Amino acid sequence: FIAEAEHDLVARAGADGAWLLHNPSPCATPGAMTLARLPLDGDEPPEVMAGHRMLRTQVGATRGGGRELLVECPAIAGRGWLALRAHAPRQSSATPQHDNRAAHAALTNTGGALLENALYRLVLDTNGEITSLIDKRVAGGRELLMADAGGARLLAFDDRPRRFGSWDFDAWDLDETYERKPLPLGPAELTLAESGPLRATIHVRRVFQQSVIEQNISLCRDQPRIDFATHIDWHEHHVLLKAAFPLDVRVTQARSEIQYGSIARPTHRNTSWDAARFETVAHRWVDLSESGYGVALLNDGRYGHDIQGSVVRLSLLRSPTFPDPEADQGAHDVVYSLLPHLGAWPQGDVVAHGYALNRPLRVVAPLRDDSPDEASDAPQPLFWLKDGAVVLEAVKRAAEGDDLIVRLYEWAGSRASASIHCALPIERVVEADLLERPLTAEASPAHADWLVSRAASHDAPAPRADGWTCAFRPFEIRTFRVTLRWPTR
Repeated sequence: FIAEAEHDLVARAGADGAWLLHNPSPCATPGAMTLARLPLDGDEPPEVMAGHRMLRTQVGATRGGGRELLVECPAIAGRGWLALRAHAPRQSSATPQHDNRAAHAALTNTGGALLENALYRLVLDTNGEITSLIDKRVAGGRELLMADAGGARLLAFDDRPRRFGSWDFDAWDLDETYERKPLPLGPAELTLAESGPLRATIHVRRVFQQSVIEQNISLCRDQPRIDFATHIDWHEHHVLLKAAFPLDVRVTQARSEIQYGSIARPTHRNTSWDAARFETVAHRWVDLSESGYGVALLNDGRYGHDIQGSVVRLSLLRSPTFPDPEADQGAHDVVYSLLPHLGAWPQGDVVAHGYALNRPLRVVAPLRDDSPDEASDAPQPLFWLKDGAVVLEAVKRAAEGDDLIVRLYEWAGSRASASIHCALPIERVVEADLLERPLTAEASPAHADWLVSRAASHDAPAPRADGWTCAFRPFEIRTFRVTLRWPTR
């Protein structure tokens, strides 16, 4: 259904002969530029333009020896679109200019590797672990890893719950004593996969017992994320696999994303309650921030974490045998990313980067050889708002009636004002509860509680012809029923 709707939008926009990129995230792509991955046909990569602007490109490698076209695109608004056009490559006698912001990678004489861009310098040892990670944005450079502790280290543990003799709760019972039973991982083999300028990648392959773990560790031009694209062919039972990052930040709390917000949890085990939280859940990211600096660990679907002190570990795989004796067997693809940032987590675009990792750009129109000289205008989002502390999380048709439901939330833990825009004229906007009933005494049983809640904003939405404005309290969720004004015949 989504694909059909996208192709319908493309047809209405008249974007024949161009790539059309869609940003499915509610946030704008972080940074001034973003990297798009496009299919590549033929031997010669085309020149790609957005409007009259020539874009940087690179032929990238995909898993299995394939190729793709990497394009550095201007930022795309949340749920927005970008139209691109292509030309056959032109012959040029000009000498390529040196790009001091390009990403590059190389293997070292000692068997390790080096990755570098304008933001970071990253050194890998022969085992594929990070021995040094320097943030060059900080004056003099800041080392982000603790001394003599490998970053991005993969750890395996024997994982057999001890509390249930019948193992009836095997799939849900991670025993806190697993750390006493580490398992050795095999040696790693490093190869150069991509050398830039838009993306530089070192490929790391290791064999563990009957399984194979392959990683592409990548830096991109002018991008603050360090990506670990991991493919695992897993054939173990009762083995827990984690990725560890011993960070050189001084914190007593870590912030974890949860539904419609985030929560701070202690990073120590001073009490029995703290010790019982040896494994905690986070949605798209966890963050450890000092005053003025921090590091986030993003993931695209692995929610189990353990954080002690400033060591963050992400659970990648766990292979119990009950109730499914073949749980976690076979191929897995997971991407996690390290995101160092200047300022605390709200200033580091952590939320936007988390969305970007989980909702990458979509290509909804293919390249055609007969691309016109001017790409058509891209479709406009139905609803949008300027970047800030409020996210437009969901737009859907109401379960009852023809209204649209728009749900927003405040993510930074602060008070905010939002101005929501709509591409179509609006007849009426009313606040609703989570079951889409108008938030009035007559329609919603939640109205009385809402009236006395100190966590809720009680301002009515201020409608305009093209949208409305409203206020938000920290981490507040607000839902609105929107009636569009359809033209009369």
